[in-house]
Amino acid sequence: MVKMLPRRVAIIGHSASGKSSCLKELKIDRGLADMDCRFGTSDIPLLQKVLDYLVSVDTPPIVAVSNHRDLLAKLCRAKHSQSYRDTFQSIHFVYLKKAKEKLSEHLRLRDTDGRQRCEDNINSTIKYYDEFDNIFIKLADRWIDCTEMPIDRVAERIRQLHGEMSTM
Repeated sequence: MVKMLPRRVAIIGHSASGKSSCLKELKIDRGLADMDCRFGTSDIPLLQKVLDYLVSVDTPPIVAVSNHRDLLAKLCRAKHSQSYRDTFQSIHFVYLKKAKEKLSEHLRLRDTDGRQRCEDNINSTIKYYDEFDNIFIKLADRWIDCTEMPIDRVAERIRQLHGEMSTM
């Protein structure tokens, strides 16, 4: 008997692109669904640990993926090498793409937890925008251009994509 893995939408994108805001708008517990909350932000989680999390029945159907460059690169390589074919067939990566200029504005706003981002993080996100953009493009199954889209519409689109996946 073939084990069916749960279908999952994994939201990817730069800091301030709207990943955590989507989870909040969808009323999904960020403690369970936001990889930054789940694994922390100081250490890079192991690829196998992340993949196990992404296919666990205990993981919410929609999650936000951490922006650890090395982890994203490993996910991208693993997905394209077909090393974990069954795993990646159950995960739909959705890139919340936001133009660099708009992202720069949003990085200066308070985050979902009400905290102001530090200047070093803002500068780093902008400096490495293109590098991360290339990784997100390679990893993504779909994009949502959220440059001018309000978060409620972005969240609704994510909900629709998950619904479409669930009927596959």
